[in-house]
Amino acid sequence: MKLIFTLLFLLFSLPAFGQNFAEFGLNGNGARAAGLGYAFTGVADDASAISWNPAGLSQLYQIEASVVGRLGTGSGTIEGFSNSVRGIESWDIDVKSKFQLNFLSFVVPFNVGEFNIVGGIALRRMYDFSGEITQTIKGDGISASFFDNIIKDNVDGGINSIAPAIGVQLNEMISVGATINILTGVEEGSGSEELDEFILSEYDYEIEYSGVAMDMGLLFKPTENLSIGANFNLPHTRSFKYTKFDGMSFDGEKVDFEAPLFFRVGAAFRATDNLLFAIDYNNRPVSEIIFAPTDEKIGGKDINSIHFGGEYLITSGNSVIPVRLGFYNNPSGAVDDAGDQIVTNVLTAGVGLILGNVILDGSFEFGGTEAVIDDDDNITFKGNEFLMSLGAVIHFGNDD
Repeated sequence: MKLIFTLLFLLFSLPAFGQNFAEFGLNGNGARAAGLGYAFTGVADDASAISWNPAGLSQLYQIEASVVGRLGTGSGTIEGFSNSVRGIESWDIDVKSKFQLNFLSFVVPFNVGEFNIVGGIALRRMYDFSGEITQTIKGDGISASFFDNIIKDNVDGGINSIAPAIGVQLNEMISVGATINILTGVEEGSGSEELDEFILSEYDYEIEYSGVAMDMGLLFKPTENLSIGANFNLPHTRSFKYTKFDGMSFDGEKVDFEAPLFFRVGAAFRATDNLLFAIDYNNRPVSEIIFAPTDEKIGGKDINSIHFGGEYLITSGNSVIPVRLGFYNNPSGAVDDAGDQIVTNVLTAGVGLILGNVILDGSFEFGGTEAVIDDDDNITFKGNEFLMSLGAVIHFGNDD
């Protein structure tokens, strides 16, 4: 039984796979940012700055609309059952994500006196819980303690943000910005457990999310080639309530989580006109989140992360082809049976095509996770996930 609960806790803690009310994991916005390993706080030179660093909006000089979609898949396996007597031959996990509208935006630049100001609004997926998880557990044919077992969990939805934002260039070196995130969204889930093709149990539920969070951004350009950015996600409250459980609809009691200050800092260095390097540090002290009904901290591990990225522009006639590579680590708040924090290490790649006022971007993320399920019997989990993002940007008018 320890193995089952540990596995479920592990699965629900993985950033791309789980549904966790208090999880403030990464679901970055933008195909270009994804290709750069989400090292984008110091870059922030497209509409996705609304989510990464609103001060960067001041770098835009044309009306711009953008859209980004994302989907993915993953798999995992539990290894080491030959070392124990549990009646299990194999335990495999298959994960399929559902298409998400990752980012949709519209921004407009204008001037007030000597200040360059850019206003915008976005609909973005802040936290994505969508996925179809199928666990296939095969008995060893010897022990009666475990028959062939299939566990299915199907989740759709997440937490979205309706995000008005503004960026203001104060002078040639300093810009500031702000984003208001109006949190909304619904999470719908269902699942079942089958034992040798007999359904043992089924469930379904629905959760509504709400809240308001504010980001403050700063962009500092000491030279033409170097930019340093910071984004502060101010303390806020996220709320959820059940509206459906096991076929019964009702208006549940609202439950609050109180989040402390989160922040990101990053730098971008343009070595040449065609070559860009970027690095970010993301600080998310989730252990300090307070579960309001008990006024206690949720504890666990903080999920701080490091991000690296690079971009090279290849020119071909009238077209420009950006090529991107990146890396980041994506920790969860959980630890495995050996006491180590569960971390997904992710390699990213991306490519774009700039055709006049139209920009097309695609990115790929490949993550791998390993964790100890049972330290005594050397039972381990190994998993991987693959995400693909596709985006398009349209500029209206001519660049000034």
